[in-house]
Amino acid sequence: MAIAALHLASWRSAYRGIVPDAFLDAITMESRVVRWTRAVAAAGEQQVTTLVAEDGRNIVGLSSFGPSRDRAGFGEVYALHVLPHLRRTGIGSVLLRRTESRLRDVGWADAMLWVLRDNVAARRFYEAMGWVTTGRERLEVHHGYEIPEVELKTRVSAAPG
Repeated sequence: MAIAALHLASWRSAYRGIVPDAFLDAITMESRVVRWTRAVAAAGEQQVTTLVAEDGRNIVGLSSFGPSRDRAGFGEVYALHVLPHLRRTGIGSVLLRRTESRLRDVGWADAMLWVLRDNVAARRFYEAMGWVTTGRERLEVHHGYEIPEVELKTRVSAAPG
């Protein structure tokens, strides 16, 4: 429940003004619970890991990662979210560096992720962390809404900068 609530709050905050309000408003807590329940249950068989950041009582951030779904030989960051009121406090940076380390530990030399094309704040964050845009783009369709994304990548075999 806590992961689903964080994910929903993060989406509604970060993507408002980037994707249609009707799309964000249609995402329910119940759908997030179902999504994360399935993801956690299937994690072992799909080699997916989810890390959470806690403040001692509550989950305040999460990262989900594993093998790339569409690029052979790459690890992939599937999701990185921090509670909206705790963004820019370093939680996302710590989660991303730990994610990179874990990807490296299981043998990936390179990692990639997809980010909403128009999510300028997220793109700046990843670029500041050493990730680079590859030029690959895709159009994701969620519940009838087209959402353009761009790919970023980094080398995880080298020590973080």
